[in-house]
Amino acid sequence: MNRYMSIKNVLKSALGLSLCAAFSLLAIPSANAVTIYGSVIFSSDDGEQAIGMHSFDTTSATSITSVAGGENVLAHGGGVLVDGYYYAINADKKRMDVYDVDTWTLERSQSGVTPALDLTYNVADGKVYGTFSDSNAIFGILDITTGSYSAIGVMRIPPVALVSDSAGRIYCIGMDGNLYTVDKTTAEMTAVGPTGVAPFSVQSAVIDADSGKCYWAASRGDYSSGLYEVDLSTGNATLIYDFPFQQEITGLYISPEIPALAPGRVTDLKAEFEGGSTSGAISFTMPALT
Repeated sequence: MNRYMSIKNVLKSALGLSLCAAFSLLAIPSANAVTIYGSVIFSSDDGEQAIGMHSFDTTSATSITSVAGGENVLAHGGGVLVDGYYYAINADKKRMDVYDVDTWTLERSQSGVTPALDLTYNVADGKVYGTFSDSNAIFGILDITTGSYSAIGVMRIPPVALVSDSAGRIYCIGMDGNLYTVDKTTAEMTAVGPTGVAPFSVQSAVIDADSGKCYWAASRGDYSSGLYEVDLSTGNATLIYDFPFQQEITGLYISPEIPALAPGRVTDLKAEFEGGSTSGAISFTMPALT
């Protein structure tokens, strides 16, 4: 139903709702585990669901689970989540496949795409950055509509992983095992510090927007692999656990979480003020679900 209120009443109601929400959240148990999604492109396990899209959390190697419907999602040329769609570049076929992550339905495919070493979505400017394998490691911006990319510059050390934080800063882990910041206008790399890991082959990393922590699904020089947390201030990587079947995982993302007790959105929001008056009325339709 529609409600009409004065600004003063709206503020009072908003304050009341905020307090109620705050006290409600106190009753929600905190969950330390973060769920990460990624495309498994290699596994020593020869099971039917050994490759394709998987989920795993940040506490236990036994959490690695095949995502229903995502068995054919291969992102060995980079993968990235943007607004509910997963863009997976198949390096062998030089094709970008676009999936609806709610159903893992293939929405469309784009041929003639240059594979990337890794991709990252930058929330600050809404762009997808990547390091593209085009004679050199080319840092650039991916056009998710056409699959083409705009080059920014050559990266002096090819990266194995590329990530963006909530402030728009870009980091990469080089093939030399060091963490770097990346200037997104010039591709200039500045060393942060060594991870202590010798990376090998394709892999990926992601930053959790809620905690600011960086997680890296690393493939190592001895053909083993594992999940690490990378300190973005020093570069040091701390092993969380080893992957059980030497999985190589690319195109990592963390799906935005909505609290279970969060209310639905109001709709039909309108503000009515006469002239330059600071008094007026706001109308909206309350959510059907809370």
